[in-house]
Amino acid sequence: MIEEGHTQENPRVKLFGIAPLGAEPTGIIFTPDFKYLFLSIQGPDATNNMTEQIDAAGNSIKFDNHVSLVLALKENLGIIE
Repeated sequence: MIEEGHTQENPRVKLFGIAPLGAEPTGIIFTPDFKYLFLSIQGPDATNNMTEQIDAAGNSIKFDNHVSLVLALKENLGIIE
């Protein structure tokens, strides 16, 4: 992600995330109100059994296929049971 004030002389870049083994991020877009970010990941290695993430509902999700992620601040996710 590029921070405000970024220039060639004063780079202000932060690592946002890393794609699973054998994959690549292929798209990133915000909703018009900037509450949600959609990120696509293409082609993780089907043998990759090391990349799991806990989602907002507490479920363990394995990234072994194409996937689209939705990221948001907790207060924008609504009620999670």
